[in-house]
Amino acid sequence: MFRNSHPSLLAAAGLAIAASASVANASFVGWVGALSNHGSFVYLDVYAGMSGSNDHLLNVFNMNISSAGATFVQGATPDTSRWAPSYGTATRDSADSFVTFGEENYNGITYSSSETTRDPNFTNYFVAGATTIPTLAGWYSPNPLSTAGDALSLVPAVQHATVLGAPADFGIWVAHFAFDASSIAPGASVHFEGQSGYRLAGSQTALFGRDSQTFVLPAPGALALLGLGGVAARRRRR
Repeated sequence: MFRNSHPSLLAAAGLAIAASASVANASFVGWVGALSNHGSFVYLDVYAGMSGSNDHLLNVFNMNISSAGATFVQGATPDTSRWAPSYGTATRDSADSFVTFGEENYNGITYSSSETTRDPNFTNYFVAGATTIPTLAGWYSPNPLSTAGDALSLVPAVQHATVLGAPADFGIWVAHFAFDASSIAPGASVHFEGQSGYRLAGSQTALFGRDSQTFVLPAPGALALLGLGGVAARRRRR
């Protein structure tokens, strides 16, 4: 079982541990943000950016996540009013904020992974109406053979979004944040900082990376530019 609170637990799961890697090393590129607008909401989806197809995320831990000038929106039902994803309803189009460890696709719709599990530091994971994330919180999949952490092409995920943060062609979905567009203050942002445990495709060696990104949210008058920014980002990557 992978625990986010300490890298040594990855070794207990049968993975050799390499020295901690910086963002520039190996295959963890950093946190990638995808901004989009849906009606009266702005969404920020965050991915663990990877440099290779099918590289594998093991866990997300020691996170420092906060917002300034905007408040994370939670859903209105008991299952959607918390950071734990509501399985079967938590999608990229949800007016709800949640964390996830990868994704599941059914009939062309991308849902949060049903394997998403909190570490002990994520003390308000199931608390209704929670709009902050505890310092050093983390999440993971308890299944060592799970494909939920496999890196996928980011092109489908960001084709209608403005891409921010680390430049990556592959990634694993780790968070979905929703905001009321009318309440976003000028200069509002989301700070997303923390560590990832991962392994390269075909390897059993656990590596570690850290990245810090501040994603600037659009003011209400700039919402129409979100899609154009996504197109520009994709052209640069090609």
